[in-house]
Amino acid sequence: MAGDSGVRPLLAACGDMIARTHTERASRQAGLDEAGTPGLWTLLAALLGGAAAWSLHFLLSYVLLAVGCSTRWSGARPALLVLSLVALAATIASGWIAWRQWRVAREIDTPTDDAWDARMGERTARVSFLMVLGLFFAGLFALGIVYEAITVWLAPLCEPGRGM
Repeated sequence: MAGDSGVRPLLAACGDMIARTHTERASRQAGLDEAGTPGLWTLLAALLGGAAAWSLHFLLSYVLLAVGCSTRWSGARPALLVLSLVALAATIASGWIAWRQWRVAREIDTPTDDAWDARMGERTARVSFLMVLGLFFAGLFALGIVYEAITVWLAPLCEPGRGM
């Protein structure tokens, strides 16, 4: 194994270049502008995932309620509960994605004492701002889903005399 001596340092150097986590990969690219920029689908999931979950929850709740009242289906309440829990889980996942991407952007782009809008031309500062906005949206839409789910348990589902 005489020729093996040149391979090991090369493998060790390659192992050092391979990033094990997203944060490591981004920190190695810290000199580049796109270091902390998530992909398009990650960005959309973080920003609009909660809104999409709430919209689908709202639409499907009305459909389930209409079917439940017109057919006198006794499983309408449990189905609405499951739908609410799934929508809430999707919204929480959207907020978690936003929080994780915000942390990655903040590790790369540590702000100095300049004004809050002084660095909005930099990509990592914009990503950081968008991810904070995604966190806010996830919280707002989670609250909306919880409020809609509470009415399922506090109010009758159908008009009196027409089903449940």
